[in-house]
Amino acid sequence: MHFTLTSKQTLFVGAFEQFPAYIAAVGTGKSTALISKALFHSWESPGNLGIIVRKNYTDLHDSTIKDYEQYTGRKINEAKKEDRLPNGSIILFRHGDELPTLKNINAGFFGIEQCDEFDDDTTFNFLKMRLRRQVKFRTGFMVGNTNGHNWVYDLLKKDKPPANHCLIEATTYEHSQYLPVDYIKNLETLPKKLYNRFVMNSWEEAEGLVYDE
Repeated sequence: MHFTLTSKQTLFVGAFEQFPAYIAAVGTGKSTALISKALFHSWESPGNLGIIVRKNYTDLHDSTIKDYEQYTGRKINEAKKEDRLPNGSIILFRHGDELPTLKNINAGFFGIEQCDEFDDDTTFNFLKMRLRRQVKFRTGFMVGNTNGHNWVYDLLKKDKPPANHCLIEATTYEHSQYLPVDYIKNLETLPKKLYNRFVMNSWEEAEGLVYDE
């Protein structure tokens, strides 16, 4: 499997920090980056065990898993919601309500898609406690949109990120060369709050609210 990545996606996939986040606007390839990083660590350490998490089952099934199958050409075992790679590594796909079943998992990595959908850092910290597999590099990573001054903002943007964490950001315009011209023009007609949040990657917008700090 081969993926052509942009500079921001490459920073995320190859991050030296253990806990990187790619928080970016629409059209910036967040799902591609997440899948690429999951595959990178799966191939890097044969026999690895990784978990890709999305908050809701419908989004996990209809978006995350479908994207994975489309980008990789592989088929997820629907009953087990997992992909077993030829080198013995396994990638599990789980939604928020299933996390309690992972209490005894020894994972090598986890990835959270659309981390902005989660109300707080409970899932992120729960998955951190699963990182104890003997692999080359244990890591937890996430992608998503801005969502105001939420838990991701508090963790990575409000002040300097904690040691071993990093934040990578991108606006839609940074990836405009990969997007249709009419798509960009249509985005520019969005209401201001939507435009600021989903195109300019502003942290001052959340569910229609504007922060004036």
